[in-house]
Amino acid sequence: RGRLCDRHTELALKNMLRTILFSVAGPITFALLAGLFMRARKRELDPSGRPLLRYLAAPYLMLACALAFLTVAIYQWLDPVNHSYSGNLMLLSYLPASAGVFTLCYAGYFLTYRATLTSTAIEIYRWPFGHKTYRLKDLERIENRESGATLHFRDNRHFTVYRHYSGGTHFLPTASANNSPKPNPHPVR
Repeated sequence: RGRLCDRHTELALKNMLRTILFSVAGPITFALLAGLFMRARKRELDPSGRPLLRYLAAPYLMLACALAFLTVAIYQWLDPVNHSYSGNLMLLSYLPASAGVFTLCYAGYFLTYRATLTSTAIEIYRWPFGHKTYRLKDLERIENRESGATLHFRDNRHFTVYRHYSGGTHFLPTASANNSPKPNPHPVR
């Protein structure tokens, strides 16, 4: 009986150590790949040739993180030792599974985010929040900040073009040009 308890304790310690290593490897990997989140192209265009903002690497980073969380959750679920202690299953399997599902939702948001500049408006599409439109004729000012630029519209609405958006360096000058007053082709005499 003493050997069985020692073997059981040794197995539990090995599994706990493996879980801790997985838990440490995830954030380290994410920190090393976080630079990809800031990767962006200077110019993005939609199929119609209009300027576009989107996330370039973020959806794939979030998908990789979700797969890591779900792998840990499945691995811990399959370990029979964790089924004998409900607290183990909750912390080592259900918590990473919940984080994995949440991260998958984030990946879906990043993947579907598109801000398109038309001649009259900025149209934003994103799951699960749907469609939003900012009319360029309501644009009051553009405020440059360290993290990007904020477009202030009438009725206290604003849209921020962050530096990590792919296509941001082309989007802002085009939005400014579309909003500038047009010369009157028929001057009054």
